[in-house]
Amino acid sequence: GLGDVYKRQKDAFLKILITELTTQDPLDPLRDRDFIAQLAQLSQLEQIVSMNNSIGSMISSLSSAVNSMRFTMASNFIGRIVQAEGLDSTVVVKGEVYPVLVETGGKGILSYTIYDQNGNPLYRESLESNGNNVVLKPSISLPDGIYRVKVDFKPYDNSANSTAKVYGWSLVNGAMMDGNDIVLSVSGGDVKFDKIKSIK
Repeated sequence: GLGDVYKRQKDAFLKILITELTTQDPLDPLRDRDFIAQLAQLSQLEQIVSMNNSIGSMISSLSSAVNSMRFTMASNFIGRIVQAEGLDSTVVVKGEVYPVLVETGGKGILSYTIYDQNGNPLYRESLESNGNNVVLKPSISLPDGIYRVKVDFKPYDNSANSTAKVYGWSLVNGAMMDGNDIVLSVSGGDVKFDKIKSIK
C-alpha cells in the first residue's frame, strides 16, 4: 500500500541524505535550501500517507455504521407480515386473507392449492390468466394462521415460459445480515430484503 511505498522512500531518502552529508565537499557544502526542499518533500509524503490512513479508517467506520443501521431497520420488521417474491405461503389475520400475487408472463391456466400446517389441502381453484398479474384470494374463510400455497401455471402456448413468479405473504420471525445483505427469517425460510414487495 501507500504506507509501504512511503516507508521505502523515506528509508531511501534518509540513506541518500546521510551519504550526501558524510561525503559532501567541506569547501562546497550542501546548500541549506536544497536540504530544506528535500525535507519538505518528505514532509508532504508523510502528510499524504497519514491522510490516506485516516480516510481508510473513516470508510471502515462508516461502513460499519451503515450495516448497523441496516440491521436495526431489518429488526424492526420482526412480527410484521411481508410479501416477497418466492414465498409460497399466505397469511390470515383477523379473518382477512392476504392475497397471493402471481406474474404468469403469458396466457394459460393457473391452478393453486392452499394447505394447512399439516400439509392437508384446504382449497383448490383454477383460473384463466390473460398474461397479466393474477391475484389469488380464496372464496372460503380460513382461521387465522399461515398457509402454504402451491401454484401451477400451464401456458396455452407450449413454447411460452411455464414458470410463474409467486409473491406470497409470511410472518417475519427474525433478521440477520449476510455480508451486506439484509435477510429476514420468515415462516418457511429466509427472504432477502430486496425481494420484499410489501410490508404490513
